[in-house]
Amino acid sequence: MHFNVALNYGSRIEILDAVKALCRLNSTGEVKPEEITDELFSRHLYTSGQPDPDLLIRTSGEFRISNFLLGSLPTRKFTYANLVAGLPTTRFLQGHH
Repeated sequence: MHFNVALNYGSRIEILDAVKALCRLNSTGEVKPEEITDELFSRHLYTSGQPDPDLLIRTSGEFRISNFLLGSLPTRKFTYANLVAGLPTTRFLQGHH
């Protein structure tokens, strides 16, 4: 199981950093634009080497991903929950597997 905590994270900046890295590779002749694939792009994301998430649990009750892992989440399962104080997290997670 992989568990990520992101502090001061913004997916737009992550994507921009990946694009800049690929542009640098292109400017040195290491990579041609037609050689840029989804896999190559993914290798330049902050989560490089980690599997894409299978599940995102949004506990605030908001129905949006809020600029979070935009390069990794579009085809994943989402669970939105407005957790009630006092409800054990393990009980919540058991109901959503």
